[in-house]
Amino acid sequence: MPRIVSENRVTSRVTALDIHAPEIAGGAEEGQIVLTRFDRDSPWRPKALAGVDREKGLLTVLSRNESRPGDTEIELSGPFGRSKISDKTGKVLFVAEGLGIGAVLPFLRECKEKGCYTMVIAGFSSKNDVFWIQRLNASSDELYVVTDDGSYGIKGPVRHTLRAVCEQIADIDRVHAAGSLKFLKATAEVTRSFGIPATVSLATVFEGSDTPPEVTGQEKATPAAIEGVDWERSNDLDAHDIDFDSLARKLGISMAK
Repeated sequence: MPRIVSENRVTSRVTALDIHAPEIAGGAEEGQIVLTRFDRDSPWRPKALAGVDREKGLLTVLSRNESRPGDTEIELSGPFGRSKISDKTGKVLFVAEGLGIGAVLPFLRECKEKGCYTMVIAGFSSKNDVFWIQRLNASSDELYVVTDDGSYGIKGPVRHTLRAVCEQIADIDRVHAAGSLKFLKATAEVTRSFGIPATVSLATVFEGSDTPPEVTGQEKATPAAIEGVDWERSNDLDAHDIDFDSLARKLGISMAK
């Protein structure tokens, strides 16, 4: 059984969990998705692999402080989803909020190493929620940090900064986003209006949602364990082809503003 071997507090609300799972770590790559739950009566939740150490058999995922005191064992299934979003070069804009930072970071590094011009818009609620800026900055040519309350970086919703960047930079080749389902829908709407291809990762679609996925009591997770999602294809879905409202209904996520 995979076990949580360390919990490193990233912010007051986000923790990086190191999970000892050598069977999975041996074939996993950063950026892929695992389904997680603490027991058979808990709902499955997708999480992006922010780190993989094959030698030590460790996986690192970000958690919204959902673990309980005394939890050490965790059930996993996966990994799912492609570990690369594209083999093309060019200008790539990454857009992420909260836990989505961990989901886009491996792809950002990959694109930078391949010679892409990389841009990042990272969104947080406030200064107290900001994390991993140095990691983002190390692999980005342009970095925009946005907070809802303006306590750090640019003030306002991420979609406003996304629209401004798309207006100012005419030759963006593609956009890749990760965050809540409402966040992904907003990203799709903005990029569609500019005719910019966009892909999304569903690794953190439940971020900010008070409603967990309605999948419990299963003996074993499958790529379709959370109804309505093919997890094998969930890392680089065409944002402009997704009916986000329909997906939200299937997953039991409220899209109310």
